[in-house]
Amino acid sequence: MPDRSVANWLFPRLPGGDVKMYKRKEIECMVRRAGFRSVRYRKISPFSFQCVARK
Repeated sequence: MPDRSVANWLFPRLPGGDVKMYKRKEIECMVRRAGFRSVRYRKISPFSFQCVARK
């Protein structure tokens, strides 16, 4: 798996668009600041997971 900083530099330059890899803590912080609570994570693959939260 590529280093997050390398991936975040490379992804916006690819034809796929504006993409960023966030740390789990960063996502949790954004979700909580948006007013959500009871955050749960489920690993989908080595490169992705699902985040479920309640407002």
